[in-house]
Amino acid sequence: MDKTIYQTLKSILSVALVYFLLAKLSIQISAVTNFSQLLSLHTGFAIAVMLVMAPSRALAGIALGAFALSIYGTFELEGSSADAYLKYLLPIFTAVIQAYLGSKIYRYWVNVDNSLSHDYDLLRFLKVVPVIALIYTGISFLSSQLPGSSQHELGLLCCLEIWIGHTLGLILVIPVVFSIVEQQSLWKNRRNILVFNFIAALTITFLVCSNIRMFENARIEDRFKILTNQTATLFQVSLKEKELLQEAVAQLFVSSKHVTREEFRQFVSGISDQNKFIQVVEWLPKIEYEQRAEYEREQ
Repeated sequence: MDKTIYQTLKSILSVALVYFLLAKLSIQISAVTNFSQLLSLHTGFAIAVMLVMAPSRALAGIALGAFALSIYGTFELEGSSADAYLKYLLPIFTAVIQAYLGSKIYRYWVNVDNSLSHDYDLLRFLKVVPVIALIYTGISFLSSQLPGSSQHELGLLCCLEIWIGHTLGLILVIPVVFSIVEQQSLWKNRRNILVFNFIAALTITFLVCSNIRMFENARIEDRFKILTNQTATLFQVSLKEKELLQEAVAQLFVSSKHVTREEFRQFVSGISDQNKFIQVVEWLPKIEYEQRAEYEREQ
């Protein structure tokens, strides 16, 4: 009994760990936006383990891996929040539903022995993978509309990227898992070429996504420079305008040896009316103490 429990826990923890690592690997090498990546290895792994082991253990491991991923993402990116429980539970629910539906659809279309030994089995596999990926994308879109989701307003392009990520993940990971777990000689003979294809696909995806990210970063940087230059130009124009107004007031006193308070008021009233940012232009003449009595009599 204890050995059975140990084996069960070992299987669940192993699935959770691999699911978590594949999800993080997918994000690191193929993330295009905050909500999508061009390779979702963990979704392919989820269906594969549903097909090669007891579904209850597989679902438990997938749920635990999705929970670990949601906790890691929340503390890494956003910290604690009022709807933290929904942010934890929603990815778990989504991952479990996707794995369960995906495995059922796969079993309906493809044979039950996981051999893919016939041409029509391979053809069915290639046909069913885009369908499963499309259903996964639909579930992701629906979950993104719920209040607890951090992914809102997924556009058509973002959904296309998610679909591509699921499709590539299913095509790459399911055969690799079969070649490792299944004891059939057919899969053992395929193992080397599948692993090579897997590594090559990861490398190509990493290079493509790196170039996309570099292009996007350069585009954002150029746009930021343009906006900052425009802002700096407007700020300089505004400062120059204020300097000209100050010089105009100064020229009033240069052009006349004696400027009265009324002349000053009439001059600056036009300036303040045309420039609403000016709140007040004060009449503050500098009067020596000896001149104070005479100045007050004149005013």
